[in-house]
Amino acid sequence: MLNKQTGKWPTVQSSEQLVKTAQKLRQQIKGLDIAIRQLVLYKPCEWGETVDTASMDWVLKELQSRKLELEKESFQVRAKIQLENLSAEMPLF
Repeated sequence: MLNKQTGKWPTVQSSEQLVKTAQKLRQQIKGLDIAIRQLVLYKPCEWGETVDTASMDWVLKELQSRKLELEKESFQVRAKIQLENLSAEMPLF
């Protein structure tokens, strides 16, 4: 995975590790999608509950922000996998 401190990729990382990382990121994104959907569909008044809407909005924005971060990281991992696949297919001159 991308090193948060340096912003760089580790120098040695196999394609298998990258594929596993991409799968893990997709699972996390899917989980956040479910959490966001449940939060949006939640109707506290139907259960006789009161909810601080500002807090609900904050949680929703935090979930959406984290999802965007994961999507960005997932895109970077998929791009790295594609680059490795292309370089493996390129003939040496």
